[in-house]
Amino acid sequence: MLKKQIETQIVMTQPLLLIVSSKSVVESIAYFVIAFRMPHKRIPFQLESPTACVFCGRDENNEFLYGKFFHRKTLSVHQNCLFFASGLSQRGRKESEGILGFFISDIQKEVLRGKKLACFHCKRKGATIGCCKAVCRRTFHFPCGIQNQTLHQFFGSFS
Repeated sequence: MLKKQIETQIVMTQPLLLIVSSKSVVESIAYFVIAFRMPHKRIPFQLESPTACVFCGRDENNEFLYGKFFHRKTLSVHQNCLFFASGLSQRGRKESEGILGFFISDIQKEVLRGKKLACFHCKRKGATIGCCKAVCRRTFHFPCGIQNQTLHQFFGSFS
């Protein structure tokens, strides 16, 4: 029986590439290239100002891009950041309940959920919008999505 001697070398050539070479006495040299992504440093979520949107952290009042900007005692929010937040549902029977039918307590829960998620584009935490593909785990802020040409559409009622 032939004994195989395995010698493994790990060489960092680039930040995103790991090269592993394996040598055996009988067999020829085989090279395996394993691509991996180094973990990104997640940047903590910070609001631009006390009146900034609790979802995206920006205080821009651009109704064309972000929808109306709502201010309440404890929070401010862009309409589209509110509508596209993945873990949020309109439980109010009237639009006058909370903000457009979204209860303040539900908004605060979604903000807490988002603090655990990093934006795919800017790497800051607080991303509450998820990709519509079930297998895709990417999350992002609404303005980051707009800047990176993501598509946001409404289709019937949300279920």
